[in-house]
Amino acid sequence: MYYKIAEKYKNIAIINHMDSYSGLKFEEAGLSRENPVKFFIRTFETEKAVRLHYHSSLEINICRGVDGVIRLGERSIELREDCLIMLPPETPHSYRFSACSGTVEVCHIMLDTFPGAVEAMGGRLGLRILPIDDCPAAAVNRFYSISEARDRAEQYGQLLLFISALANEGNSGFISGNSFLRTVIDYAEKHYSHKISLDDISSAVGVSRYHFSRKFKEHTGETDGIHDIWPATGAKMFEVDHLTDIKSLRAATMGKTTLLGNLDTALLCNGTPAEVEADAKDLIEFMMPESGFILSSGCSMSGNSSKELLHVLVESAKKYGVYK
Repeated sequence: MYYKIAEKYKNIAIINHMDSYSGLKFEEAGLSRENPVKFFIRTFETEKAVRLHYHSSLEINICRGVDGVIRLGERSIELREDCLIMLPPETPHSYRFSACSGTVEVCHIMLDTFPGAVEAMGGRLGLRILPIDDCPAAAVNRFYSISEARDRAEQYGQLLLFISALANEGNSGFISGNSFLRTVIDYAEKHYSHKISLDDISSAVGVSRYHFSRKFKEHTGETDGIHDIWPATGAKMFEVDHLTDIKSLRAATMGKTTLLGNLDTALLCNGTPAEVEADAKDLIEFMMPESGFILSSGCSMSGNSSKELLHVLVESAKKYGVYK
């Protein structure tokens, strides 16, 4: 979460005494709770310097044809040609441009105007400086989509899609560079055919159940607080895993999109026919009628799923899925 980034940089002396530095905090004109997103393009002269400052907003920059240095507190990083920079709120930074034949496209976003945004982004909302060539094309496209969004819900949806796309950047990306999540994923992939308990996976990571739950949520975020903006993404269907609060999601998406899910996939491996039928029946009865619901597994099924239990799932849909 970005609060960790902020705390990290508050350890720098200049930040500990920010009140004595006039003008250190700088907010973009026109950015407000009524207008929480501001997009603009800047050009800079060669040897131009921008003083050390910080914002309460998230800042995303795409630099094209720019050489120089960005200073983050006491740390300096060279900028070469085209790159993407994401600065979490309260990150002190300054620039010095040695060559600037291009532009800097800037987007400021007031995250506190979007309830649940920080929690939903989890550990993905961190400081990033990446060459444009190493960024997923989807992330760059979403950057522009944020500025073109028609309303706050769509802005929120595009922001989450941008963060999600950015988290998938090749070998330098969020997952591959995150030892905690890498360990979790490796363990799950090796033991997917077994019923994995919280004790099993927390032990594999080497932490307690409580610490694992807290840390996993911190790194991955939750979607329960952002159900109301799902339809704004324009998706015609959402595949929902079994951990998602289907009641909240149904209320937020009724008549706007289709939900697919969300039977526990572990149940299709290790459950009983009676358990599968009971869960399928409960889902169908809760979602009926007129919800556009499609009964399915909650996310992708394991290769170890029982053919018998899959047959039970299909027959349950036929038995209970006829709305009168």
